[in-house]
Amino acid sequence: MSEESPTNEKTSINWLKELSGIGLGVVAILYVCGYLIHIVYYRLLGVDVGAQPLTYLKLAGDYLVSILISIPQLFSLFGEYRHALYEDLLWLGILFCFLSLICIFLLRRRRPKSRLLKSLIFAFILFTFLIIISSEFKVLRARNVLQPFSSVEMGNYVRTIADENNKPMEKRVSLTQEIYEEHEKLGVNEPGFDEWDQWFNPLNPSNRQAESGDQRPKKPGLPAQRERANSYLALMLLNILFLGVVFMAFWLSGNGLYSKVIRIEALTGLLVALLLFPCIYATLGKVTSFSVVRLKLKVESGGGADRKGDNTPQGDNKVPEAGGGESEQKELLTHPVFLIFQDESEVIVYDRLNLFQIKRVPRSQVININQLSNASPFDNCQLEKGFTPCESLWVESSTPIIDF
Repeated sequence: MSEESPTNEKTSINWLKELSGIGLGVVAILYVCGYLIHIVYYRLLGVDVGAQPLTYLKLAGDYLVSILISIPQLFSLFGEYRHALYEDLLWLGILFCFLSLICIFLLRRRRPKSRLLKSLIFAFILFTFLIIISSEFKVLRARNVLQPFSSVEMGNYVRTIADENNKPMEKRVSLTQEIYEEHEKLGVNEPGFDEWDQWFNPLNPSNRQAESGDQRPKKPGLPAQRERANSYLALMLLNILFLGVVFMAFWLSGNGLYSKVIRIEALTGLLVALLLFPCIYATLGKVTSFSVVRLKLKVESGGGADRKGDNTPQGDNKVPEAGGGESEQKELLTHPVFLIFQDESEVIVYDRLNLFQIKRVPRSQVININQLSNASPFDNCQLEKGFTPCESLWVESSTPIIDF
């Protein structure tokens, strides 16, 4: 029986090494993308959450799926998101991409005046790169969107929620709307306010006429969720065209100075684009809906739960005690809150109706988590004029809001 030659064995081993190297490179890229998405997403929410390597890979997988789903929408939904191309001169970046492709095509046809064409390619790639950087860093100014208010704004409401008359759900809904409206007036000059106002403001001022004294321009009515999707698709279109230009630039003929400079420029643009767009996905493309839940918690008798009755369940919030009348523990059923994150050690919830608090509840204190629905804290669930937090739809208007 014939034996394989050493040359064939070496070829097979080299082939396996190359495949292994490519596989490790892909995993490393996915890990970095997932890490960036995790950091930017929870920075956006204003929540400090740890993660495991598998979590990063899962986030990277969601990111790839989002891109695959969004690519057909670049064509089918162009009429809806095309207005977003006029923001931050994105349309000009797209124009520069097409001009770059034309110049590259002419250069590869070996037309005269190649130095002029290479200069134009360099300039068009540079201008497109600057437009992408400027637009995407502007997007990344959005942060702490769950708690966009300053301590000065919130300080006036601390005593208000302590008033027994302001504990029912209907009172807290009105108070929540009042806080949002005050932030629209007082937070105009704060960093990231315009991004929050455009993409994460549940009052959605773009759907309302400008109030007297409000000089901010109002765009035609589009809900905040649709605005985020439109901006995400517009930036994706520009990035895809830019990556096409960059890949074409790598195959420019010639080893002269202009060709080398263009390749270096293209490589830099490629790396920055690949690192920045996962951050854009985390800000605009990732789903911002959370589970609306009610927590059943263990509450120590004689502790904070019994002080002034603040945490004592009333009406529909009453839950039987765990071990009869002599038990040292009681159970508390909370009002609806948003479940932001949970693991084996803690549960993180967004309690908007208690002054927009983000609460970390030890897992040992949680008896049960009752999911009511899925909703976004950035949506307004009032079909007509006004404001209704989505989490308030699942209980009666007389339900007391209990701090926990």
